[in-house]
Amino acid sequence: MVQHAATRTIDATEEPVTVAEFKEHAKIEDNFSDALLPGFIRAARKACEKHCQRSFMTQTWRIELDGWPTPYEGERFRVIALPHRPIQGITLLTVDGEAVAATSNYAVRGSELRVNSTVSAPGEDVTDGIVIDYTAGYGDADDVPEDLKLAVKMLALHYFEG
Repeated sequence: MVQHAATRTIDATEEPVTVAEFKEHAKIEDNFSDALLPGFIRAARKACEKHCQRSFMTQTWRIELDGWPTPYEGERFRVIALPHRPIQGITLLTVDGEAVAATSNYAVRGSELRVNSTVSAPGEDVTDGIVIDYTAGYGDADDVPEDLKLAVKMLALHYFEG
């Protein structure tokens, strides 16, 4: 099984830190830099997310696999690690181009997707791959932990002072 890196398909629509919050943190009183600040905040959020392997704001990700991982001995599930936690939910799971119904076929446990090993017969080849689309993130800005917001502010300030 080859698991390709997760690809962000829908980015966050807002940032965990507003321009006003950043300016207060950075003690910026003028408005000369206001047009540049959102870019520093966005870049800082993405760098912090990458370092923490988390999605701060709600985002959609896609993972593509060439085949199934081997289930552990006696296990009923194939376990696929999902980066960019916290995981909110699976929006689409396809095997060979066919959507798999959620019901009892798969479930999210922490940062893992557990797919029932009956979804395709053991040893069955996957010719068109496996695609997993999922939503991750804490939610909106109010849901992001304060320590992560502080990290974004500090890194954005570093970028600003460049």
